Amino acid sequence: MSKNKILKGDCLEKMQSMESNIFTGVLTDPPYGISFMGKEWDHSVPGVPFWKEILRVCKSGSPMLVFGGTRTHHRLMCNIEDSGWIIKDCLMWLYGSGFPKSHNIANSIDKSNGCSNRGKAIPTASTYQASDKEEKNKLTSNKVETYKSRTSESKQWVKYGNGLKPAWEPIILAMKHNDKTYANNAIKHGVAGINIDDCRIETTDTYCDGHSNDRWPANIILDEEAGKLLDDQTNETFSRFFYCSKVSDRNSENSMLGDKHPTQKPLDLVQYLLKLITMPENTNILDPFAGSGTTGVACINANIDSTCIEIDPEHVATMKSRIEWAKIKNHQ
Repeated sequence: MSKNKILKGDCLEKMQSMESNIFTGVLTDPPYGISFMGKEWDHSVPGVPFWKEILRVCKSGSPMLVFGGTRTHHRLMCNIEDSGWIIKDCLMWLYGSGFPKSHNIANSIDKSNGCSNRGKAIPTASTYQASDKEEKNKLTSNKVETYKSRTSESKQWVKYGNGLKPAWEPIILAMKHNDKTYANNAIKHGVAGINIDDCRIETTDTYCDGHSNDRWPANIILDEEAGKLLDDQTNETFSRFFYCSKVSDRNSENSMLGDKHPTQKPLDLVQYLLKLITMPENTNILDPFAGSGTTGVACINANIDSTCIEIDPEHVATMKSRIEWAKIKNHQ
């Protein structure tokens, strides 16, 4: 039976009270430093002191997977590396559900010339991130007409904006230094490498001996919609090279449990990543930026020990509800 701890508070302070060398891996989704939705917690990416403390509480050779933002993951990666972690790779999670959030240049010019605002904001991709808080005013799935210039100065700028459609997120793969070799680390600390075979991609390809040989896991991950785009182009029934997670984790169960975290990740995706850093025995995962607890839920589903730290009281409450629900479903 897994042991799952939930700690409320600043993760740096909480980790400073922990013993060294107790976790076998880290899976986390920290702030991206883009002031997402004006949130104070997303003002900057976590600095070197955070990753040094995470390094200290992990065993030698421990792998770490960290979600990042396309605009700021370079700073995140530098902070991780400067704290003593070894950067091993950077995975790409491709998804087809992103919605462009772009500022219309012509509209800006018109407003600077005294024209009124356009009206309702352009809709976002889902009702969970709608531009208007009032349900009746949400424009999800409604067609928005092309902006029409209202001044002579703005006519040539109607087609210009300031942002592309988001369609991928980086996931940094780092490792703590081994104690001598991988072999020595495995024997001495019970930690070594990543779990390749359990993350192989199913394929129907067969070889001369008649046996299938599933494909090596890649550093690109597709959601179902992005996978379908490739399948349509290659006439395959599924993506042969990449794991495909569900496009969204905002299902009826999460709605029932009140999960309103704005940057939650698909549970299937997190469970796949968790499998990648699961050791043969005594896996113990740390998530220092736990949000609404998807890592904790994934650990319960896999019967793995975890410690989740979150500073926001509302998200902590949601995490507790989700984890208790996961325990009930898994008869723990």
